[in-house]
Amino acid sequence: MIKQSSYLIRLIIVIWFVGGLSKGAISQSTPSLVVGIDTTDVAIKQVYDLYTDYLNAYPDRVYINPYWNEEECLERTSQDLPCDYSALFMYRGIEDAMDFFKIYPPKIISILKVEDNRYAIRVLFNNSHKGYEKFNPVYIVKLYAVLNSSGDYRLENAISYDTKNWRQFTYGDIQYIVSPNATFSKKEAKNAKIFSKKIKRLFGLKQTEQVKYYITNNHRVMGELFNFDYWLSYSTAITNTYAGEIYTSYGDADNQHELVHILLSSLASKTNNTMLINEGVATWLAGPDKDENFRTALNRFSDEIKNNDSLTIEMITNNEYRNQLDNNPIYLVGAVICDKVYELKGTDGIKEIMQLNYEDLKAYLEKLFNLPFVKVDKLIMDEIRSGKFEPFFSF
Repeated sequence: MIKQSSYLIRLIIVIWFVGGLSKGAISQSTPSLVVGIDTTDVAIKQVYDLYTDYLNAYPDRVYINPYWNEEECLERTSQDLPCDYSALFMYRGIEDAMDFFKIYPPKIISILKVEDNRYAIRVLFNNSHKGYEKFNPVYIVKLYAVLNSSGDYRLENAISYDTKNWRQFTYGDIQYIVSPNATFSKKEAKNAKIFSKKIKRLFGLKQTEQVKYYITNNHRVMGELFNFDYWLSYSTAITNTYAGEIYTSYGDADNQHELVHILLSSLASKTNNTMLINEGVATWLAGPDKDENFRTALNRFSDEIKNNDSLTIEMITNNEYRNQLDNNPIYLVGAVICDKVYELKGTDGIKEIMQLNYEDLKAYLEKLFNLPFVKVDKLIMDEIRSGKFEPFFSF
């Protein structure tokens, strides 16, 4: 699930299909090289061959890739993620990696020694289709190739090595990793710690995993954490609920909407849920984004639709009605539903609807209100249109 707006692009990580490794089952991809890369150098040739083998070993899939650092792969695959951080972006919407390489053929632009037994490999991906030249480059990926104890080079993500000297602060269950050029706000971190405690108390969560919160001050630096020296369609904030990670390019330490997603991730079904409620819960508790609370955003939305008597929840969930630059309509309608459910059933009701797909949610609301869904839909939308909705719950 991807949320995009002028303020935020968030990633809710999807589960990737795991397949067996068989090079013969797919066509081969051989990256080209820019002039000047000396493949007569034994180590550079080994790194080139390693990367070529990796490209042809299902880099988009979730499994222990034999050409990747095994420790990293074990951690990532335990979170239902591919080994390579950049894979989450590059192959999204593409059938498989080989189809991607046909459109964006890889070209190695440098293989440079960083320190003993560590090389940085940078790979350019341009769109090869005629007419798309003006959008190039699309990606420049940087990976590390590191010699392991067996004497073999294996690929690694950039994040661990590149952030090893970043400042670190811990506030409660939140570990902040702060880039050298970003400002860290202790006040915001304290607010986040207090908010986290409130959420856990409200839902009776005894203990949650530590949240890793990466703070940068621009999208370029944030992109480097995902192995991108350059990304055309960049993100400004990302939340990975499976790994318990938040990444921001805003320099903020108190993105409460994102914290809700992480803190309540254990309550949400990974396969049987709906954006309406996933985002609705976070909006109900923390507003649609870091800059606006639920009440203020809802008042603005109410004014926007006050004369639109035909607008329904169905139309919003089907994207027949949406904003150009954000998903606030579905976030806010979901938040109103959450507030109604909480009023009648408390946090037990919230936990229940976080496990439901859309059709099951409709049946749940019919039973809760003792009305057919079409009337539940109208009741909720009319209350929003009136501008008189008062949240039953707020911090």
